[in-house]
Formats: sequence, structure tokens, C-alpha cells
Amino acid sequence: MSSPFIRPDKKILSALLFILFVMIIHADRVRALDNYTMHDMGNFQDVVSQPAESTLVVEEAAGEEVFITENDAASVPEPSVAEGSPDDTDTGSVADSTIVLAAASASQQNLPFYRRWWFSLLVILLAAPFLYRIFTIRNKQLEKIIGDHAAKISELHQLVKQKEELIVLKESEFHEKLVEEEELKYHAIGLSKFSEIMSGSKGELRKLGQHLIYELVKYLGINMGAIYIVKGEELSDQVLELLSAYAPDAKQLQAKIHPGEGFVGTCFNEGQMMEITDVPTTYTKISSGLGEALPTYLAFVPLLQDEIKLGVIELASFKKLEKHKLEFIQKLSQNIASFIAIRTAAARVQEMLARSQTQAEELQAQEEELRQNLEEMQATQEELNRQMEKNKLIQVDLAKEKYLMDALMNNIPEYIYFKDRDSKFLKSSHSLVRSFGVSKQEDLLGKSDFDFFGDEHARPAFNDEQEIIKTGKPILDLVEKEVKKDGSVSWVSTTKMPLYDQHGKIVGTFGISKDITKAKKTEMEMQEKTEELKAQEEELRQNLEEMQTVQEEMERQKAELDWEKHLMDTLLNNLPEYIYFKDKDSKFLKNSLSHAKLFGFSNPKQIMGKSDFDFFAEEHARPAFEDEQKIIKTGKPIINMVEKEVRKDGSLTWVSTSKMPLCDKQGKIIGTFGISKDITETKKMEMEIQQRNKELQTREEELRQNLEEMQTIQEDLQRRILENEKIKTEFQQKEKELLKKIEELKKNKR
Repeated sequence: MSSPFIRPDKKILSALLFILFVMIIHADRVRALDNYTMHDMGNFQDVVSQPAESTLVVEEAAGEEVFITENDAASVPEPSVAEGSPDDTDTGSVADSTIVLAAASASQQNLPFYRRWWFSLLVILLAAPFLYRIFTIRNKQLEKIIGDHAAKISELHQLVKQKEELIVLKESEFHEKLVEEEELKYHAIGLSKFSEIMSGSKGELRKLGQHLIYELVKYLGINMGAIYIVKGEELSDQVLELLSAYAPDAKQLQAKIHPGEGFVGTCFNEGQMMEITDVPTTYTKISSGLGEALPTYLAFVPLLQDEIKLGVIELASFKKLEKHKLEFIQKLSQNIASFIAIRTAAARVQEMLARSQTQAEELQAQEEELRQNLEEMQATQEELNRQMEKNKLIQVDLAKEKYLMDALMNNIPEYIYFKDRDSKFLKSSHSLVRSFGVSKQEDLLGKSDFDFFGDEHARPAFNDEQEIIKTGKPILDLVEKEVKKDGSVSWVSTTKMPLYDQHGKIVGTFGISKDITKAKKTEMEMQEKTEELKAQEEELRQNLEEMQTVQEEMERQKAELDWEKHLMDTLLNNLPEYIYFKDKDSKFLKNSLSHAKLFGFSNPKQIMGKSDFDFFAEEHARPAFEDEQKIIKTGKPIINMVEKEVRKDGSLTWVSTSKMPLCDKQGKIIGTFGISKDITETKKMEMEIQQRNKELQTREEELRQNLEEMQTIQEDLQRRILENEKIKTEFQQKEKELLKKIEELKKNKR
């Protein structure tokens, strides 16, 4: 930007230069004239020697004319010449010189005033104060301009400094807000991530816990983590068992911790987060593929669900966790505790339903089996009584036949025989003859059992008879299995005794064998039936014991069911999440107390038979009804669906809903049940984070524009400083030139 003083300075300088130029020209002309009059004497002598002319014209070397009148020439005194001068030529020369000087003097007196030397001196004397004043004013103006520019530069420097301080302050505020936003973003992303993990989990709780602890350790950037959950209903039976762990040691895998025992038990008892920086050397070491190392920092966070203690999260690291990460862990522990409580309650309800259904089916089957066993036992008992009566009759008949054996030998059906010492037949009953298939008794004489039976029967019978002959000890009622050579099998009851002669010497054996094949078969059948009966009696006894056990088990199960019902009621009456059961028409069958209070009722029974259309606007009630009807048709559940609930009064809430099919004992879908968690605050936080991100982007854009403006101002300031430096340089240069010209003028004047 040009200064307003530049153009006037050029005009003044031009005027001064013009005046100096005129003065220099004038001085040159005067000096030329003087030179002309001093050096051209010959010309002036010629002029003087012409008296006839009234006017003399003298031409200067420069071409200007000088007029000398006659009066001027006459007034010039003639030089006196001494008479008798030896040299007339010299006398004439002096006279001529005198004439020339007089002519020159006359010519100078006739010049105009502006061509006089005193006029040039006067002009210089008059111009000197004016020039001095001009230079003084110009210097003051230059000093003022420089001072103004210095003030402006100082002001600009101050403004730049203020802007820099403002930028630093804004950068500090921006950094703080950025850190705060990063922490909020860290919390929101982490909570959303782990909510997705928990909502997407459909397997068993242990696999979910392993996935959770792995992702948690990786997300926090620590080295070891573990989740403990409490087992046992009674306080005296409670114990903390390891659900899942990342980088554990062998001791930790088998650990069962009682409340109040160690850091984990102490955290569980107190229900508050604990931080340990002075880790004992005997504590669990972090294991990896490179070995084991003792952590330097421990954190224990309890899993609390409405002040109900469900477990503890243990974290170990080689550095202390930041404050926002600890706050994130505390928030996440509530979600994990709620999810574990829900999964545990749902698993318990499913287990109770399955157990009740299985026990009812087993009890029904056992009752049917017991009824059949009782009927079979009654029929078996009657058959056993009949067989026992038959056995009594058979025994009477056998005794009678034995009594009449000698008299009825030829008609007795039993086999009576007498043998010699070589076990060869001496005499036999007619029945034995018939049994061997011979026509008369004589055909048996001299023969032995080897002639009619196989070696399987004949050899034992021969040995028995030889033993009787040796020892004299009889064999009574020996039941024998007789296998004849034709392969036929029969059973006989044999009594063998030693045969004495008149002198009491054993000469052979005699015996009687009764065909008891039918009786044996009957006996074997009876024995089998008796064994079966005994087995049935044993089975009946066991069944009675089992029935008693089942009765006790049913009583215990009833007590468990009562306890489970109490737990279910406790869960429904105290859980902050909204739990509800609906029929096929999506009408409420049972609700939690929190769900009833949501609709303004004090008792859950007050909303039985109602539906979502009675409490919510069509915008929410219609999609919810369609989702439930789809679940009833397909049997596919809906897990962790985020819903926007608009009530009839216009109030708005956000919930995370899981809905599943409700089945009866036969597995038929009879409705739906679900659980909804109020996530309005979380949703508001998420929306607030999004709004803050937009504001942050806007602030970043404003800061960027401010920086660009500052950069533009700084560039403009640099450009102005350069221009000022350039102007100052030009002024200094012109001042030097002017001083130089003044010096030249002074020299010319001298």
C-alpha cells in the first residue's frame, strides 16, 4: 500500500531540481561572458578602432550580442603614454587593453538584473531557508510516518501476540474437549461393542465369558483378566468360581474363592472397586508363551445388579489404568451383571420348566410301570400258588408209589433195577424194560448202561455205582439227566444202594429211578418262574423304594418349585428390566412389577389381558404386535432389538428388547415372553456424542478459518513491513541524492 506523501515529495523535488538547473544555467552564462571579455581583446580593439560607427556590436563566443554606445566608448579614458617611449607597440597595447576593459565594464553594466551575479546569490540565499524548511518538514513527516508505521507494527505485533495467545488458549480448550470427547467416544464405542457381543451370544455362559474377557483385555490394553461368578443360594454355601480368564496360571484355573477370602473375596464382600499397586510376590502371575511375570497393578470390580452381588472382574497389568478406563469398567460391569442375571434367570426358568416336564413324564411312566408290575406280580403269585398245590400232590403220589414199589414192580412206572459188581443188570422192572425198547426182561441181563446210554450218562452212573460198592454208601434221589444213544433226553430221580448177599457182602447195587422229565421240566419252569417271581419281587421292592424316592424327590421338587417360584417372583418384583409374558393375541399374561409401574399400575395383575395398543401409540404398538406374531409363527427369537417407544401421552423412551417364543410342556408355541431394558440415557448419550462431534467439527472448521485469517493477516503485516522498509530505503536514497545535489550546488557556488 503506497504512502500518501510519495506523490507530493516527487513534485517538490522536481521543482527544486528545476530551480537549481536554472540557477546553474544562469551562472554558466555569466561565467561564459566574463571569459569572453577577458580573452578576446583583439576583437574589442577592432571595435574601438571604428569611431564612425555609432554602435559597436560584440559577438560572444557563445553567439550573444553586446552593444557599446559612443558615449560608453568616449567615457573610457585614454591611457597616457609617455612621450619618447622606446616601444610604441607596447604603448598601443596598453591602451588597447584599457579600452577592452572599459568596454567589458560598460557591457556588464548594461546586462539585465537577472543576469547579474548578485541576483544568483540572492536567489540562493532566498531559496536556502525554503529548502531547509522543506527538508526539515519532510524529515518530520518521515519521522512521523516511521513512528506511525512503528506504532502500527507494534500494534500488529501485539495483535498477533494476542491472537497467538488466543490460539494457544483455544488449542488448550480444544485439546481438553477433544480428550473429553475421546473419553466419551471410548465409553460409547466400548459399551456398544460389548453390548453387541452380549446380544449376539447364543451359546453357553462360559463361552460368552471367555469372549468377553478376551475382548475386554484387548480393549483396555492390559495383560490379564478374569471373571468370577458366585455359586450357591445360601450365604453360607456361596463360593466364587472362575467363569473365564485370559493369561491365567494353573493355580487360578482351579481356584474356588469364598467371600472375604483374598482380594477377590474382599471385593465381593465390600461391593466396591479396589485398586492394588503394592502386589504381593505370592500373587497370581501373568502367563504367556514367553513365561510368567508378576503384575504391578491390580483392579477388582464387583458385578452388581441392584445391590445383588453376582461376581467379580479381576484385571492385572504392568501399568496403572487411566481414570476413564476405570469408569468404563464400572459402567460395563453393570451391563455384564445385568446380562449374567438375565441369562442365569432365563436358564434357571428353562431348566425348571424342562425339569418339571421331565419329572412329570418320568413320574407318569413310573406309575404306569408300577401298575403293570403289580398286575404281573398278582398273576405270578396266583400261578405260584397253583404250582405249589401241584407239587404237594406229586409228592404224595411219589410217596405212595414208593410205598407200593415192591408189590407193583411190574406195573410201577419207576425203573427198578439190580446190578452186579460190574454194573450189569441182574433184574429190572417192566417199566425199565419198556424204556430201553426191549420186549422182555431177559434182554437186559448181562448188559450195562453203556449199551443203552451215551458215555455222558453211562460213565458217571458206572462211577457212582462202583463208589457205592467200595464204600457202601447209597445214593439217594439223585436227579440224573439221561441221554440215550438215539439222542433222546430224559430226567430221572435215582436212588442207588449197595446190594448185600446173605453174608452182608456187597455183591452189587440196586436202585430205583423215576422218570421225572415232566416234573423236572415243570420244576425248571417253576424254578424259572420262581426266579422270575423273586426278580419281580425284588423289582417290586426296588420300585416301591423308587416310588418312595420319587415321592420324596417330588416333595423336594415341589419345595424347589416353590423356591424357584419365590425366586421368580423376587426377580419379577425387583429386576429393573421390564419382563412380560403374552398369549397368542399378544395380550399380557404376566408382568414384572417394574413393567406394571411403567404403565402407572401398582400391581402387575392390573394389566393382565391388555396389550401394547392400550399403552403405546400405533407407531410402536403395531410393529411390536407384528414382531410377536412372526415369532409365534416361525419360532425365531428377536435378540437385543433397539426400539423407540412412543406412548399415548407423547413421551418418548428407548429400550433394548429381546423376545422369545413361549412353549407349553409339549413344545407347542402358546405365546411369547420377553425382556426390555431402558436405554434412554445411553441413547441420549449417544445422540449427545453425535451432536458434540458435529459441534467439534464446526469448531474445528472455525479454528481452521481463524488460522487462515491469522495467516492472511500475518502475510499482510509482513507485506506492509516490507513496503515500509522499501519506502524508508527510497526516502533515505532520495535524501542522500538531495544532499549530494546540495553539496554540488554549494561547490558550484564557491
